[in-house]
Amino acid sequence: MTSPTLRPRMTADDAAFLYLERKEMPLHIGSVSVFEGPLPFERFVQQIDSKLHLIPRYRQRVVPAPFNIGHPSWEDDPHFDIGNHIFQLNLEPPGDEATLSALSGKLFSKMMDRTKPLWEIFLIDGVAGGRSAMLAKVHHAMVDGVSGVGLMGIMMDTSREMRPLADKPDFAPPPLPDPTQLYFNALAHTFQQGLERMFTLQQDYLSLLRTMSSTESVKAIADVAPLLAELALPADRLPFNNPCSGERRITWSEFSFADARGIRGALGGTVNDVALTVLTGAVSRYVKMCGQPVARRFCRFMVPVNVRREDQRGDLGNQVSALLVNVPLDVDDPAERLKLVNKRTETLKNARLADVLRVVTNAGGLAPAPLQALVMALPFITLPAPVFNMVSTNVPGPQIPLYAGGQEMLNYFPHVPVGNDMGMNCAIQTYNQKMVFGITSDYAAAPEAHHMREFLYESFGELRRAAGLQEAPQHITPAPKKRHPRGVDPVETEQANVTAT
Repeated sequence: MTSPTLRPRMTADDAAFLYLERKEMPLHIGSVSVFEGPLPFERFVQQIDSKLHLIPRYRQRVVPAPFNIGHPSWEDDPHFDIGNHIFQLNLEPPGDEATLSALSGKLFSKMMDRTKPLWEIFLIDGVAGGRSAMLAKVHHAMVDGVSGVGLMGIMMDTSREMRPLADKPDFAPPPLPDPTQLYFNALAHTFQQGLERMFTLQQDYLSLLRTMSSTESVKAIADVAPLLAELALPADRLPFNNPCSGERRITWSEFSFADARGIRGALGGTVNDVALTVLTGAVSRYVKMCGQPVARRFCRFMVPVNVRREDQRGDLGNQVSALLVNVPLDVDDPAERLKLVNKRTETLKNARLADVLRVVTNAGGLAPAPLQALVMALPFITLPAPVFNMVSTNVPGPQIPLYAGGQEMLNYFPHVPVGNDMGMNCAIQTYNQKMVFGITSDYAAAPEAHHMREFLYESFGELRRAAGLQEAPQHITPAPKKRHPRGVDPVETEQANVTAT
């Protein structure tokens, strides 16, 4: 993998994650990985330290511009110390999955210290079965899901053999710029960024016009009109669309990627459609469990779309647009639900709505940086209806096993932030022939979110049966079907049932 492309100053997209962040909404992404054995802490730290020159952003800190005259810049940290970023913890007995997920929720609840580079790694010993875990946090201002997966290729190894430590170049950064330098540098970069953004906006707009003037696009626009009318209506406020407290809870479910492809082959659609169908089935069960009806109700998913060009594949930062996908919650037949999801996503993609939204957001980025910072820092206002109900990311990961410290990474569970009135979001990622759903929730907004684990298993199982797939043993067995009363903490009342891989 080539070294990431670095920009000295944040784009409007990246800076937005800093402006919007607050205690109730920490805006880092991350993951929890489980390894077959204990990771040698000192050796691991040395290994990462020897590779940091390949990802220099990890030795840079955020420096705001005076008066927010421009977006914050990335500056080499003259006091960088890797000991401030990699920590060792011990998991409390019994070290099962429920205990690990509880610890993960606590670690993901904490905002990151902006006086140092915005990443942290926790090596966790004491996982049941002689295993260990690694929890990684990276601020969303640094990376999105796609660039985060690319960084995994640098941080991890593709072989069990522990390679000799590489010679690292000397790192002797100058002192941070003084306020006067910061001010004039911000002015210059703001002018340059404005011109670049205007040029990009013009190119994207012309490209969109050319594409949409074709016969196929005219038909696609006609097809998408009913969905746009539907999206123009307020979204339903589902049980998890409540104000957040900042207290995070994590749960996850893991499935065979081969089964997901088998479902796609038997019933049609894409693997992404299969994943969204499984998630919709789980959300429908959640709404029913909370005593609410699902008839004629929708879940509006915000599905991020990677918009990197081929020449931007190594770039860090956020380069995404989004599709807003309305999916009915009252479709009981799983095969019919998949067909409906596929039709809706294909219609939205054919109409190039993600490109349209990207043009709109790029235009918004032309607003003066002080205005963007001021508006995004305003207190959240609870709207009568949410803009969308849930974020559902889906990022393809490596399909081969990865290693750290000579230990194979058995499981990889992704984390996506929640906040405002979105009390539950889902990150979906593939790794080594597995498809994993990582549910992040806010305990005040969605105290029953731990049930999503079993609901995802049930939803995947019914879709699997509809596809006529033969039964096969799962790496992780579903949790017990016991339902907990509203507000009861499952960490203290339920232990997840995990089998060896």
